[in-house]
Amino acid sequence: MMDAPGAEPEVSMQAIAVPRQDRWRIRQRLLELAIPAVCSDDGHLRVEVRSSVAALQIRSVLRQFSSHRSELVDWLEICWLQASPDRAA
Repeated sequence: MMDAPGAEPEVSMQAIAVPRQDRWRIRQRLLELAIPAVCSDDGHLRVEVRSSVAALQIRSVLRQFSSHRSELVDWLEICWLQASPDRAA
């Protein structure tokens, strides 16, 4: 079936495999970020990726749930060092 001229393109949901015990909390965080997300019966989390910013936000949320605390602390310290205006040029 062809789309009518001027019709908006259909946005599809992308399936992401996440641990079942985390998927509802991940879904809730994505909804807080205005990213449509649905937990499906097959154990996947289905998300709607509308932009590159949404893709980065999804990646960040998944990282928060899949990384150890020490990895997240190290990553945050690296970000602070790179953004520090006091760094010598």
